[in-house]
Amino acid sequence: MVLKRQYIVDTIINDIQAGELVIGSALPSLNELTKQFGVSYFTAVAAYQELMSRGIIRSIPRKGYQVATAGNIAKHRIFLFLNEINSFKDILYNSFKEEIGDNGTVDVYFHHFNPKVYQQNILENLGNYTAYVVMPMHEKGCDKALESIPEGKLYILDIGRFPYGQKYPSVCQNFGNDLYRMLTAESDVMKKYTKLILIISYYPYWIHDIREGFDRFCREQQIDSEQVANAIGRKVSKGECYIVMPDDDLGLIVKAIQEGGLKLGIDVGILSYHETPLKAVVANGLTTISTDFRQMGQTMAEMVLNRKKEHIENPCSLIRRKSL
Repeated sequence: MVLKRQYIVDTIINDIQAGELVIGSALPSLNELTKQFGVSYFTAVAAYQELMSRGIIRSIPRKGYQVATAGNIAKHRIFLFLNEINSFKDILYNSFKEEIGDNGTVDVYFHHFNPKVYQQNILENLGNYTAYVVMPMHEKGCDKALESIPEGKLYILDIGRFPYGQKYPSVCQNFGNDLYRMLTAESDVMKKYTKLILIISYYPYWIHDIREGFDRFCREQQIDSEQVANAIGRKVSKGECYIVMPDDDLGLIVKAIQEGGLKLGIDVGILSYHETPLKAVVANGLTTISTDFRQMGQTMAEMVLNRKKEHIENPCSLIRRKSL
């Protein structure tokens, strides 16, 4: 029923935007609508109620339904499904919404890496939107929910390059290649350290990309390396360089360096994931590797607005500071 209702809404909006319907144009009665679209009376009422709530049509006593506006109709109703609330996603969301502008409406949801919440939000919103922009989960049952989204309406965002980003239109990070390129560009600096330690513990469906990029660099440069799940209880030694994703672990490493009487950027190095204003001042400046979340939001919005079917790798950069 929801899919049929949305089809009626979209059809009338498309006719208005194409100029086939203008202000004052008469619309089919509810009985005519049920026959024209082969839907129930209840579905026809629901479709007209939505159009009236958005100010697109109006009901005039003894005259029936008419077009109320010929402009300022949102072309897109977008379901934006992010994984969690943080400063990076705030930048992405604001950029995405700004680029959409008056061309559509954006409803944002969060799944917080909870498979049940993920599946429920997708399934309950099928047919309600013209586009679904999703940061996916690769857990049991999640693939089925994702595949239930109508063909041509699904877009993959940020962390979905593996395994969805080449199947559906996407704007994603290439985590492994990005890390490898950044480390290679700084190879002379990295070689002043005797050991590289990667601290990463979550997002299991793309974590292997980062690990592969890290292993590839260390293998080619013949640098001793280690991978650990967290920094709890970690004793930092001179000559080590830490590549840290979780900010909680970043704080533990900075604290361990200070307590050990070591000098950051001289005795020990740090490369942190995700740029924030705070990292520019913490410990006299932390070197960061970060994707451009503002660009990601803009690019995805352009893709949705123009219904592009591309697979885009979002740009990533390294900002050198004293921690390296």
